[in-house]
Amino acid sequence: MVALTAFFLFSPLLGCEENLRLALVALQQHDSVKANALLDSAATHCSQSSDSRILFTLGSLLGERGDYRKAVDYLSRIPEADVDDAVSFNLGLGYSHLHQFDKARSAYFQTIDHRPGYVEAYFRIGLDYAAGGEPRKAIPWLFRARDLGGNRPEIAYVLIEQLLRLKYTKTAEEVVNATLERSPHDPLLTVAFGDVLQQKGDTIAAISKYQDAINQHPHLPAALIGLAQAAISKGNDREAQAYLLEALAADPSNSSAKGQLGILEGRRGDCESAAAHLQSAWEADQSNASIGLELARALRHCGQFSHALEILKALEPQMQDSSPFHLELATLYVQLHRAADAQAERTIVANLQSQAHQDLRFQDSQTYVY
Repeated sequence: MVALTAFFLFSPLLGCEENLRLALVALQQHDSVKANALLDSAATHCSQSSDSRILFTLGSLLGERGDYRKAVDYLSRIPEADVDDAVSFNLGLGYSHLHQFDKARSAYFQTIDHRPGYVEAYFRIGLDYAAGGEPRKAIPWLFRARDLGGNRPEIAYVLIEQLLRLKYTKTAEEVVNATLERSPHDPLLTVAFGDVLQQKGDTIAAISKYQDAINQHPHLPAALIGLAQAAISKGNDREAQAYLLEALAADPSNSSAKGQLGILEGRRGDCESAAAHLQSAWEADQSNASIGLELARALRHCGQFSHALEILKALEPQMQDSSPFHLELATLYVQLHRAADAQAERTIVANLQSQAHQDLRFQDSQTYVY
């Protein structure tokens, strides 16, 4: 009996499996506190395990808890021979949450190899391209996910927003109408319809759609942000601020609301509040170059020149052809007493403006060919 007790106390593998089993039981009983404690204990006991079943279960549970680095660590240790669609997909989710999009896509591609019609893998690839600021690459994957998923509203919403980013207004409207036929009362689709109308310049109709969405789903952040943008277009910054604060009260982590609020605060000259909201928005979505540029401007107004320069240098690869970017960099160089660098940036701006006048300009097509 003593020997048996010693085995239970000192066998790492048994402690690993038992803690994992008890964690699953606690989760089934909705006892999150106990489940988290047991999961931590299981992670400690299972650190040396090579059992694919244990590694998958532990990695998946840690991912659901939001501990993505540990989740990736356990899932990536599963031998290649044991990797199936569930393993690769969960590994992809972990990498997505860590913003390691190249690794995430590799895992999702592996998922599709195992399970060619798995809509979630196509959707996640589209989402990751969107999060990385690459709407042109996101759209084909989102269309494929929509086709496989039967016009699911959450897929259609992301697709519509990416189409609107590239000014494919007609195609976005077609997707909205087709999806609304199947899900006429979905509040996110109603918001998307409002976004389409706003891009077409019909602000009054857009506001009506955002209000309809709020009636369906009170305090819906996407609808409140739409109302804020409509208010900004009418020059009513106070009304816009009220909507954005309501959106943040409903979803404190909403980076879009933080970014828009920061821009409004910057307009009022409140550089510290603007910088705080824009910094939070930028940390959540560094693919949004316009937010990064606004953050650098707010930091410059606050006298944080070194931090502003750091942000602008991070933006430079994707904004080399942007006159506002080079103007902001020139202004910052003046503040840093770097006259030669400031003049070089002004020269770039002059060249860009000259080129813009010389080039034959075409309007972007409103229709995406898929």
